[in-house]
Amino acid sequence: MDQPSQLQQGDQLRPIEHGPLGVDDFARYAAASGDQNPLHTDAEVARAAGFADVIGHGMLAMGLMGRVAAAVAGAGAV
Repeated sequence: MDQPSQLQQGDQLRPIEHGPLGVDDFARYAAASGDQNPLHTDAEVARAAGFADVIGHGMLAMGLMGRVAAAVAGAGAV
């Protein structure tokens, strides 16, 4: 990853691409994390709960955001 940088208000970060994520990714994450909530893997369950489709795990999103933090501040700062 990049070296830590000095950010200023209004600076834009370089994009860090990942994805697109889908139900197969969510199923693998569910198996690894132990979070087997069917909202993440079963479209019918997700729709019955009011979502348009399955939803990603919150901690998966946080892990991806960790990549952004490491790119900005350096892996040792995360």
